[in-house]
Amino acid sequence: MKYYFKATMEGGKSKYDPAFVYHEGINTHPNPDKSNVVCGNGIHLAVTIEDALYYASQAKEFYLARPIGKIYGRDDTKIRVGKCRLWRIPDELVKAYDEAEAIAMKAYAEAIATAWKAMIREQYMKEAK
Repeated sequence: MKYYFKATMEGGKSKYDPAFVYHEGINTHPNPDKSNVVCGNGIHLAVTIEDALYYASQAKEFYLARPIGKIYGRDDTKIRVGKCRLWRIPDELVKAYDEAEAIAMKAYAEAIATAWKAMIREQYMKEAK
């Protein structure tokens, strides 16, 4: 069974449909579009946490999600279902993710800078010959 992610605003409110409130446990959309379109009425679940943040950058609550029943639409970043089970990711784990992401971004920036400096040195050494 594959798991996905759901990011919501405070209080479980959907960013795109504030009348729909997500909660831990079984969530059922009242009127899902049963076609195979990716964007339509239904519960949208992200493939990765990064994808969830892309669609809801101001999210305050995060859930691990398991679809129940048919997946109506999908693309590389999300799926759309009519029903799912959500487990709330504790705030301390969300904070730990933010800290890990900051460390990774710093390491990435340092690696890029080091590689760029090496490319510049190599170019100047070729020109000096």
